[in-house]
Amino acid sequence: MTKKHQDLLNSFLPLTREEKLYRRLYRENPELYAKPTRSWNEIVERYSKKKLPSDAPTQIKEILSRDDCFPEKDLSVTVIRHVRYTPPFLHYHSFIKILYAMRGSCVHINDGYTITIKEGDFCIVPPYMVNTTFAYHDEDIIFNILLSYDTFSTDFMGLLTEHDTISDFFWQIMYHKRNSQLLVFQNIGDNILDEIILDIVGEVLYDKKPNNMLLKGYIMLFFGNVLKNHTENAIVYHNIKKRHKYIGDILSYINENISSVTLSTLADRFQFSNGYISRLLRKETGLSFNQLLMEARLRIASEMLANSNLNISEIIDAIGYLEPSRFYKNFKKKYKMTPLSYRKGKTFSLPSLPPPGHKKP
Repeated sequence: MTKKHQDLLNSFLPLTREEKLYRRLYRENPELYAKPTRSWNEIVERYSKKKLPSDAPTQIKEILSRDDCFPEKDLSVTVIRHVRYTPPFLHYHSFIKILYAMRGSCVHINDGYTITIKEGDFCIVPPYMVNTTFAYHDEDIIFNILLSYDTFSTDFMGLLTEHDTISDFFWQIMYHKRNSQLLVFQNIGDNILDEIILDIVGEVLYDKKPNNMLLKGYIMLFFGNVLKNHTENAIVYHNIKKRHKYIGDILSYINENISSVTLSTLADRFQFSNGYISRLLRKETGLSFNQLLMEARLRIASEMLANSNLNISEIIDAIGYLEPSRFYKNFKKKYKMTPLSYRKGKTFSLPSLPPPGHKKP
């Protein structure tokens, strides 16, 4: 690790005033921390014989919105350092979270599992999953890297074409907002990933005007290294129920054949009836086949607008839209601008997706 990164890391070692307060509460009554809470009022009631502030020293809310956690509205990526000894409070959020144990460890709790995230390991928490994290050592340094859901759906689509376990998890994030899965990477210990996370931390917490393009680049670099070197370390925890084993393959097939796929060809491909596969998609994603296809076409069109020199008519043909007027209407509804404005305003270019219909060798 470079001296710059080590100095940044060391700056997080001293406990803050809030952490010292929480540590005192934990050491006085550790058993009261065993059960997660949903509010500061519950903590005050549990410590009824102790004098506590009427308001929580740090943010404790059951629902964390984008406005609560993203300091700048135009940021797609931000970071929050986890406050050590904070009472484990159950909450959910509308964004994607990478929980990264830089030093020490923490306990992550959700509806179905209690998992220890050790030094160098991390987990990816989908939106709307009820969860909490507890770090109870002075040496613990835990970061929450937060990714905007909307930005992820357009800028990080390349993750969906890489590896089965990881891509299937991200398909669920894309199409099932009440996703019940947790993706955990264990036994990592990769200094490169540590440095990328610290670069994100430094950009967000210490730069007066964080650069959104740079932050997206760091995230792509992070996931690129994970996909290249650590896919075998990925474990998916299914919290609520076992999903249909074909859903990831079905969603991938739709996206790889957007110019030609129909409900009938999809059903034939997986040897289901039209009615069954239609009900399956609705059950697993909350969207109909036509809605899924439209979403896929619009996302790939946005990638082609940003990363190719094809004119808009050629893009419309490539993604299988038969009515250009409908494409323009749907695109503007989703992205709040015309395709031409989107192309002009796109300042961060990502690796382009394979052309529609492309098959992996």
